[in-house]
Amino acid sequence: MNGKNIVAGTYIEINERSLKAVNPATGLTLDGEFFKANEKLVDDALTSATSAFQSYRNLNKDLKAVF
Repeated sequence: MNGKNIVAGTYIEINERSLKAVNPATGLTLDGEFFKANEKLVDDALTSATSAFQSYRNLNKDLKAVF
């Protein structure tokens, strides 16, 4: 895990704020740093996911199982 966002199969690191994850059971901070996505990155991810779904939804079950 590298903390970068993934959009359309590409790792993207935004040079903005980052955050640490906390284990809710223990309250301990987990290793690693996660980069917050800005509005443009979220929009790009949603557009990419919507586009990918249009072809994926038409695959037969055997091809989906391989995916």
